Amino acid sequence: MAYYTYPNGETYSFNFEPAGDGARRVSNAEGKRMRAEHCRAQLVKLLDEGATVYCILRSVSASGMSRRISLSTVEAGKLRTLDHLAADAMGYRVSDKGGLVVGGCGMDMGFHIVDSLASTIGRKLKHEWV
Repeated sequence: MAYYTYPNGETYSFNFEPAGDGARRVSNAEGKRMRAEHCRAQLVKLLDEGATVYCILRSVSASGMSRRISLSTVEAGKLRTLDHLAADAMGYRVSDKGGLVVGGCGMDMGFHIVDSLASTIGRKLKHEWV
C-alpha cells in the first residue's frame, strides 16, 4: 500500500498507482500524517460542537479484550458512517468486517473512542449506543 496526495490536498492510500489524475506518491510516514490531517479537517466539518456520535457494537472477541465498533452521525437526515475518517485521524485500524478495532475492556469503550475522537478534533461530542 502506498500513499498519494492530490493537488487539492487530499491524501489516500492505494494498492495501485492512480493513473493520470495529478496524484504524486509520498513516503508512508508523510502520507499517514497528511491523511490524518485531511481526516481531522473532514471530521471538523461534519461534527459541530456537542454533536452526537452513535456507536454500533459489531462484535466482541472471544476473550472479551477487543471490540469492533462503528461510529456514525446524522447528516441531512441520513446516517453517515465515520469509521474510515475516524480511524485514519486517530490511528485505529478498520476491520475488513466493519468497525474500528478497539482493544481493552472494563469500561464503556464507546465513550472511550468518542472521547478520543473529540480530543482529536478539539470539540466536545456526545455518544449514544444504537
